[in-house]
Amino acid sequence: MTRGLAKPAQARALMIAVATLGLLLVTFLVLSHDQRARAAFPGENGRIAFDSNRDGDFEIFKMHDDGNRQRQLTDNTANDYGAAFSPSGKRIAFETNRDGDYEIYVMRADGSGEHNVSQNPAHENEPAFSPSGKRIVFDSDRDGDYDIYVTKADGSHVQQLTDNPAGDSVPTFSPNGKKIAFVSTRDGNSEIYVMRVNGSRERNVSSNLADENYPSFSPSGKRITFESRRDGDIEVFKMKADGSRQRQLTDNDYADFAPVLSPDGTRIAYDGGDGVDNIRVMRTNGSRSHRLTLDPAVDEYADWGVRP
Repeated sequence: MTRGLAKPAQARALMIAVATLGLLLVTFLVLSHDQRARAAFPGENGRIAFDSNRDGDFEIFKMHDDGNRQRQLTDNTANDYGAAFSPSGKRIAFETNRDGDYEIYVMRADGSGEHNVSQNPAHENEPAFSPSGKRIVFDSDRDGDYDIYVTKADGSHVQQLTDNPAGDSVPTFSPNGKKIAFVSTRDGNSEIYVMRVNGSRERNVSSNLADENYPSFSPSGKRITFESRRDGDIEVFKMKADGSRQRQLTDNDYADFAPVLSPDGTRIAYDGGDGVDNIRVMRTNGSRSHRLTLDPAVDEYADWGVRP
């Protein structure tokens, strides 16, 4: 008997097991990389919200769009992440693990009135308001893997939009409310997908072998900014909403990620390296990048609200 040679059935089983393990590993890597989705609602530029661990754990902060008047909005021993402004700029949705699992909370833009709107024992992440402010889209692992869900802003009438064994995450509405962009690992790597708000007509619009994450519509809805690893590290890119005319905006030795456009569509806020993550702003063509936060702590995942 020759050792080391598997029988055909055993070989097929081994190949299937390896492929399954590979898909699970890709899904884990994509979902373990903190991602936040944001929509750029059109209007006059208002405050920028972000998370920071400058007080020892992650909390929600906000500041003027020039980096001045930084103010802490949440304060508890848990982690609060991913602030997402409502289209009016008067409310903020975020995720927190203060209840033991990750839940979606909503508060006023001044930090008052925090309340849990998801209330589920599974993990809920990456909330984003609809253009009307009446609904919130998010991802959840309540069916065993991460899928996209939508709920009324008060947490009622939850509806599942995607359903497949891959990981679907980081959803965001288009400014006209007709489409949702999200990230999926169904192709073996993370790609930017777009679908109708009812979950139909899912389509891969990034179509690249590298990992793409963090889609954000422009205020006009004609373009999507995103992050990609296609040049070896994470950089900021933009493309038309149909996936055409993809263009790299940043090119550094450190990671540039999590881009979101300003409400007036002239600038992009994003996370930049310099050794420590901080919030940066640049023009939409990638020029004139500069830091807004100078704290030695980690400042990350900006969202740019409209002026109320």
